[in-house]
Amino acid sequence: MMVVAGPAVMVLIFIGVAVGLWYLGKRLGNLKIKLVAVMMGVLPVFGIALNFALPYMEGPSEYRTIAQGPTSREASVTTSVMIPVTTAVPMHEIDLVAKIRGTSPPKDAVRLSYQILSPVGELLEHGDLDPNPTQALKWARSFVRFQPRETGEHSLKIEIPQPVGYVDIVVRELRR
Repeated sequence: MMVVAGPAVMVLIFIGVAVGLWYLGKRLGNLKIKLVAVMMGVLPVFGIALNFALPYMEGPSEYRTIAQGPTSREASVTTSVMIPVTTAVPMHEIDLVAKIRGTSPPKDAVRLSYQILSPVGELLEHGDLDPNPTQALKWARSFVRFQPRETGEHSLKIEIPQPVGYVDIVVRELRR
């Protein structure tokens, strides 16, 4: 039967081994053994510090999806995309990049109308975006910020006109 030791027991084991090595190094007059003992004693401190620091070193959570644009016969289409919100405290930012259908770069700005709804259907944000064309096969990035009031599946309803083929959507939590 294998027993898995908890973090506190592991710290005690490392400190015990460090004390034993220090005593052995002192007894034999060997500096290298004492250095290994110091490293063994400091290792749990680094582990504990890393455990507390990891949540702050992670980047903000990010969710990526796309919204399909209208078919060639449609003037525009309203698409609904689900946005998972796992933490309601920080402000969220939606990065929208409209990409053209076809192979020629866009010539004019395009209007994207959007609504962000909470899981219970409450309207959180709405408006229009008018990104300008770029040299590539896309329009300039547009950003929308919203403050969720609860966790769960939020809905982004976006009206996409011709000649947009699809819209890349990236949702990020904004950390202060």
